[in-house]
Amino acid sequence: MGAYTELTAAGVTTRDAAGLTGVSRATATRRRARTAPGPRTAVEPANRLSRVERERVLEVLNSDEFVDQPPAQVYATLLE
Repeated sequence: MGAYTELTAAGVTTRDAAGLTGVSRATATRRRARTAPGPRTAVEPANRLSRVERERVLEVLNSDEFVDQPPAQVYATLLE
């Protein structure tokens, strides 16, 4: 793993470094991520619903019309 790290630091592509050292690129990436300094921060998804949108969805799902239906069925009904 040390040789792989040295090669990539010297500008060798990860593909070539993997071929020369026999270390899988996936393994090297996982090990780097595990040893990366600092805390990991959660990334907020781009398609996350806002608080107001989430409340509106729950309001519809809990309405008298849809209270006994699964979300997929509610979605299909509302598409019609």
